[in-house]
Amino acid sequence: MGQVAVSGTVPLFLVPSGPVNASLFAASSGVYVGTSTAVTTANGMELPASTPVPIATFPASTGAQLYATVGTAATTVAVFYSLSTGG
Repeated sequence: MGQVAVSGTVPLFLVPSGPVNASLFAASSGVYVGTSTAVTTANGMELPASTPVPIATFPASTGAQLYATVGTAATTVAVFYSLSTGG
């Protein structure tokens, strides 16, 4: 399990290529996730507070870096995640 302090826009973690099961959640609301440093509160997927969001990929998946934003550097929210790889 990992933890990232999100303030402004930051990289969360790399989802590796191949089959992956990931789960992530935020300590409080207002965190948005995307696959680009251009993620915003308008175009990102909002993480619910304290409710894990599952992400599953397939063997042919190429992987992706996930980024998170809270929209402002004045706010910091913890995001927790876990990754499981393999078949």
